[in-house]
Amino acid sequence: MLWLMLGAPWLVGALLTLWLPRFEMLFTPEWLTKVLAVTGVALAITTWTSALALATAAIDVRSAPPRAAALLLAGWLMWTLLDAIRHGLRVGSNMRAGKLFRDCAGRVGDVLRVDSPVPDAFAVPGRRAVVVVTSALASELNDGELRAVIEHERAHLAGGHSMLIQAVQLAVRLNPLLRPWSAAIRFAAERAADERAAADDRSTALRAIARVALLCSAVVPSAGVGIGGQPGEVLRRVDALQRPGPRPQRGWLLVAAIAVVLALGANFVAVADVAQDRIAPEAGEASGEVFA
Repeated sequence: MLWLMLGAPWLVGALLTLWLPRFEMLFTPEWLTKVLAVTGVALAITTWTSALALATAAIDVRSAPPRAAALLLAGWLMWTLLDAIRHGLRVGSNMRAGKLFRDCAGRVGDVLRVDSPVPDAFAVPGRRAVVVVTSALASELNDGELRAVIEHERAHLAGGHSMLIQAVQLAVRLNPLLRPWSAAIRFAAERAADERAAADDRSTALRAIARVALLCSAVVPSAGVGIGGQPGEVLRRVDALQRPGPRPQRGWLLVAAIAVVLALGANFVAVADVAQDRIAPEAGEASGEVFA
């Protein structure tokens, strides 16, 4: 029973990672960003904690090889935790750096145009969030295309896509096996923003995204959330915009996603108790006791 409990989140994580490509058919882009972020974080926390519980249990074994493996596992877990903390600090630093754009006097509403020979557009989240568009990009687009680009970036801000993407990035630091989730949520965020940009005129949004991808192909990605992407991803986005928009989200799939997250939460409570019983047992509780 104990081994099943410790291995369950890893099995669920492996299965969901294999099924990631199918998620695009099950969830609308906007809902997919939320499902990937919440489920990815839940998987990372639960698998990390189950590995910690396994390490603490193996340390109690008298045989030297399992104890050595447990110490190595514990060291790896501490390294992943420190890596996640470092990433969180970098995100905080980037947010503070974005203040330069958010507090710029030249902004008009939530849009800031900056003079730059580099074509680019990106969203800067945070208090008084702003969409930044460079003069080089604006000069290459007509009014309709520029509006589509701005709506795309506004969708990133309204959907909290930067926060959701960084949440999955933190999850990947805790469990590197979740790395495919990082690319999946970035693509889902771009698709969600594309659909908002295409709400009024799908053909204009399609043309704008294709043109911006070409113009920004040599630009290093900004710290914010931008409209560009890898060539293969842009082709997939353009192909999606050539078809009708997504159907309304089916509610039972959201209920199923919530059930998975709740099950992972219950597993986390159980495996955390296993680790706590060995690391810091309560008064009158034996260190090898699984449940108080």
